[in-house]
Amino acid sequence: MCLIFVKSFLSPGHNYNYKEMEHIKLEKRGEIAIVKIDNPSKLNALSNTLMKNLVKVISDLGKDKKVGVIILTGSGKSFISGGDIKEMSAFDFKKALKFAAVGKLLVSSILDSSKVVISAVNGYALGGGSEVALASDIVVASKKAVFGQPEAKLGVIPGFGGTQLLRDNLSLHLSKELVFRGNIISADEAYRIGLVNHVVDDPLKKSIEIADEILRNSPYAVKEAKKLLNKDLSRNFKEESNVYARCFSNKDSKEGINAFLEKRKPNFNK
Repeated sequence: MCLIFVKSFLSPGHNYNYKEMEHIKLEKRGEIAIVKIDNPSKLNALSNTLMKNLVKVISDLGKDKKVGVIILTGSGKSFISGGDIKEMSAFDFKKALKFAAVGKLLVSSILDSSKVVISAVNGYALGGGSEVALASDIVVASKKAVFGQPEAKLGVIPGFGGTQLLRDNLSLHLSKELVFRGNIISADEAYRIGLVNHVVDDPLKKSIEIADEILRNSPYAVKEAKKLLNKDLSRNFKEESNVYARCFSNKDSKEGINAFLEKRKPNFNK
């Protein structure tokens, strides 16, 4: 099936600004909706606009009675490479706080969706990309996929719920190491520590197979089970957002982001 733009997919009556959704494509296979983030030139980095549009699409699909499972994936060699660093380079406290709020809204739209959300991670899942995967119900990774929360290398912290979602999915010690070191891990390592469910050659194909199995079950039972399984997630999102925004009032974030954009090692004030 060929991919179609959002305007062709959504039913009439939805008040979307379709021009702003040029980097999102949808494909519908029966009760499965495949959402593809399609901005390979930027490695599918999350801009403020792209995140808002993803929230709209995921929320709309959550209300669509003809959709049972949502699959998120990316184009090119990236799932989601993280936040848009160029956009972040202009942040102060207020702008960072607003950006984090939109990121939290995206993560929450996945966690709170009435549909099962599967991330078919085809490549880079870093920063915000790792957080989107963590928020998903099931994660299927390509053998070439990599995961990580490298924000500390930029002088900031995970801003879209990563500190809380990591702690809820992994041991406290593993979560701390991933955040403190900011290191990138392979799909096999992510599987070993429980960050992903499957590592395969074709994550989209495997995700569709899993979706087909889920769709044979009771929609009511699956929906209610998701609510219960997510009920006690310790998501202290507000405090994380405040700390994330405060990072942009610190010289380290300017140095870290500039070093990234200039392709050099950062020289943090020790």
